Amino acid sequence: EFRHVRLVGKPGGVSEALQLVRQRLRRYLRWSAVVSCEPPWQLLLEDLMDGEIAGDYVSTENFVLGATPRLSESAGDYAELLNQIKEDSGAATRVHSKSDALDIDCIEIAGSYLSKLHALLDLCALLWQLPQEEAVAPGAQVTLHLRSVGPCSFTAEEALRVARSRSATATALVGGGDRSVVIQLSGAQAAVCATAICLCRESERKAWFNERKHGPPALLVDYLSRWFGRDA
Repeated sequence: EFRHVRLVGKPGGVSEALQLVRQRLRRYLRWSAVVSCEPPWQLLLEDLMDGEIAGDYVSTENFVLGATPRLSESAGDYAELLNQIKEDSGAATRVHSKSDALDIDCIEIAGSYLSKLHALLDLCALLWQLPQEEAVAPGAQVTLHLRSVGPCSFTAEEALRVARSRSATATALVGGGDRSVVIQLSGAQAAVCATAICLCRESERKAWFNERKHGPPALLVDYLSRWFGRDA
């Protein structure tokens, strides 16, 4: 079955519309080749706009999502999709295994405020669909690691309060260590993605208010070089 789209207007507008249609088709083909559900992209308009923080703001604090061993051990199966997420969002993403410095299976997201939230949405939608470990309770889940020290720190109670303002089910897990609060989100895909975005927006807001009070992060240049430099 084919659908026909007729575009009428000035050349510049028609060209822009064609580019959007091509991007949308490319996304659909790559997502449908790996998983069954696309991300709830409507959240890009509903949840990512923030009047306080500029889209290109860089906090130097990364988002960290727990990854299933299946993803961390065989990221090659999802390499094309992960590369597309990086290209579309402008964020830098890295899959870590327990043997790496973070000592957890996870995906780390670096970049500017808006690019990180865009990548967060896509990666939450992907992780929500991947099979969980047998020891984990059944059902679609996403795990978010938040800092428990520093300017972006959360307590478990604060993180749960923010998370429960949305419709996903949130649970604080034991095992985050001295520097991390681990929040497990479960429920419908859109609810889980929206709740993760809400928590990470609050983390960025904490960093932004801290910068207004104390000035830019001392390691901003080092951060940009490490994640986006020639050797990144």
